[in-house]
Amino acid sequence: MFIIVKDISKMLPFLTPTKNSISQITTLNLSQNLIKSIKANEFFEFRNLQKLILFKNEITRLQKDWSKGLSQLKLLDLSNNRLSSLPNEIFKGLNSLQDLRISNNKFHFTDKANTPFLGLNQLKNLELAENNFLNSIGPNSFKNLKSLQNLWLINSNITVLSIEAFKVPFCSLDPSSPVIIKIADNPIVKTATGILKNTTCYSFILDLN
Repeated sequence: MFIIVKDISKMLPFLTPTKNSISQITTLNLSQNLIKSIKANEFFEFRNLQKLILFKNEITRLQKDWSKGLSQLKLLDLSNNRLSSLPNEIFKGLNSLQDLRISNNKFHFTDKANTPFLGLNQLKNLELAENNFLNSIGPNSFKNLKSLQNLWLINSNITVLSIEAFKVPFCSLDPSSPVIIKIADNPIVKTATGILKNTTCYSFILDLN
């Protein structure tokens, strides 16, 4: 059966007949639908969900507490949507998340107080390519990502590489496992002194031309 989804809550009766069967689902693929927003407690019954794929919808907003109940989630794909902002701690409660894909959206975060990824202590891969960061990245954007291994910032209109955004958060991590930062195809015009030479904390893969 094929269902075009606009409202996730109305989809659940078609998906599973009982709450018990909902709790057994480990992968939920809702890609290429017409979903516009994710409401609070939308996935609360999906207690064992490990993969949630929302690729290529029309999502403009994640409401507060949208991720309640998703403590087992390991992969979240929100790429190719219309997200215009990521509020502070918007991924709160995703304690097991290892792979977050939010490339090709419309958001930026340059505010010093913006900490959208706070609490994602298990996150290893963060894909933020094809977004509009409007020249630079806020100093607390990647704060406390203690397990991060790969960061994708390809083609995101970044013009400034700052010590606060990269060196400060990543040099507090294990120096034996530097973070790989893919930052090719950005119009970079300004880099902080020494930021490209510090290979013990992170390794840039970039094209400055």
